[in-house]
Amino acid sequence: MIEKIELLESKDGYKVIKVYKGGVSFNIGSLYNEKREIEVFLKSIGSMTNEDNYIVFGLGFLNHIKELIENKSCNSKILVIECCLESIEIVLENADEEVNRIIRNKDLFITSEADQVDFFLRNYVNVSNLGRLKVLPYSGYGRYFKKEIQPFLDLIKQYYLDLKINNDTICKFEDEWYRHSIETLRYLSESRTLYPYKNVYLGKPAIIVSAGPSLDRNISLLKERRDAVIISGGRTLQSLLNIGVDPDFLTIVDASRKSYELVENHIELTHAKLVYYFGIPKEILAAHKGDKIVFSEDSVIREFLQENMILLYGGGSVAHAMTNLAIQLGCDPIVFIGQDLAYTNDQEHSQLASSPWPLVRRR
Repeated sequence: MIEKIELLESKDGYKVIKVYKGGVSFNIGSLYNEKREIEVFLKSIGSMTNEDNYIVFGLGFLNHIKELIENKSCNSKILVIECCLESIEIVLENADEEVNRIIRNKDLFITSEADQVDFFLRNYVNVSNLGRLKVLPYSGYGRYFKKEIQPFLDLIKQYYLDLKINNDTICKFEDEWYRHSIETLRYLSESRTLYPYKNVYLGKPAIIVSAGPSLDRNISLLKERRDAVIISGGRTLQSLLNIGVDPDFLTIVDASRKSYELVENHIELTHAKLVYYFGIPKEILAAHKGDKIVFSEDSVIREFLQENMILLYGGGSVAHAMTNLAIQLGCDPIVFIGQDLAYTNDQEHSQLASSPWPLVRRR
């Protein structure tokens, strides 16, 4: 808890913020030699390149940020995370023209909100410059606000891991995905985007069928469904057809060859609308006889279809895409079946929808 904030002047002429928190007081900066504190901060950054971006914990009175702006590359962006709103307020109340000029700098962002940190990461940190993201506190800020900054550190770490995993996946499958994208082009003329289907099932329940082990004991309930929209992934399609249930939508987002192997010999038997990511194996599109709904982040695809593109990303599982599909359709409530989120009875999938490939599980 912040008891008080003061603005003091250091012995070498800098304005420094003093914080009273939890019965102790500390400075964001140095009251004795702020210039040296700034030099230590800049030295901790190391060499600066055109690919660098910076996330700095601690606003202080922007003494260190001024020097960072003057030393960084013109392409670099700076995000300052300040957990103490009182610090931001005292800076704004006492800002002179120089401080206001720093605050208005187009490459500087100041926030205390997680969603703004997420925005910064998604807009300025990508695969090409991920290794040049510098994350560092100013003048002991990480020690004094250790608890407050942890959620931000977790967010940054998760973004880093997600980006790295996605990049590693692309590196492994890029040749296969590129070939599939070229082969899939011919089926675009038969496809629509999801936009015309938005809210067409407003207020209707949706049942999302996943392949968790609990599907074995619950799948029979689907035969008793009343007015519900059934959304299936490729792995559970055959299981549904075997009990006489043809889903309303079939969602396939994995562009690997395994997507076709999961529906081979029975995709031609369904009348479900196929919701697919552009680049899935062409054999799926060739065998499927119903309506086709495509989504892709590619602007060329959007221009060809001349419709607004609704993307169904949101996680690493087809269940995420199926859930987003139900939301776009306007369904309410959304019911999950076979979505165990666990290795129930040490099983990977339902026996009705078991994988033909061995499970590799990290211990």
